[in-house]
Amino acid sequence: MGKIKRAIRKAQAAADVFDQLNDAIVDENNLNPEVTEASTNDTNTEKSNIPDVPYKPEFPYSGNQIIIDSGRIHLNAKDDMAFILAKKSIGLSSPGSINIDTNSTFVVNARKIKLGIGPDAEHPLVFGDELFGLLVEFGTLLLNASNELKTAQDSTGTKITANVTAAASLEKAVQVLLERTKRILSTKNFTQ
Repeated sequence: MGKIKRAIRKAQAAADVFDQLNDAIVDENNLNPEVTEASTNDTNTEKSNIPDVPYKPEFPYSGNQIIIDSGRIHLNAKDDMAFILAKKSIGLSSPGSINIDTNSTFVVNARKIKLGIGPDAEHPLVFGDELFGLLVEFGTLLLNASNELKTAQDSTGTKITANVTAAASLEKAVQVLLERTKRILSTKNFTQ
């Protein structure tokens, strides 16, 4: 009985990081990927109204629960998939690392994805292809401006030396921008 109480106290202490799994529910809807995908893409909920932490577990929990406490736990689906399903929330927590490895594709699908907690995690991600296009367009405009500077003449029809010098510096800067822009797109990470 002492081990169980210690395990419950550990779970209570870790409530902030939600390492307590709650009420695993397996039904036909949760096992059908098409239904699950449709339910996560429900358009009735606006993205701005989704809370950052939609569910906070109650401690102590008064319902039925299973606590597995061991030096190591290994779950293996030998022939097909493994599911962890819950009605309200799933929490994974470790003072070390959490690793998800695959030889294929790793998909995260949610109405809102936050990388971090609190006000520091409020910065939106950039669409890399859009940024790439914007930087190339901006670089092209700067090159055009550089060419105009090179050929600019004063009232006597003489090229303006300061403009030619500035145009050369601007052209070098744009070439660096365009060369580095080619490397900004990830070949591994993509977003919607």
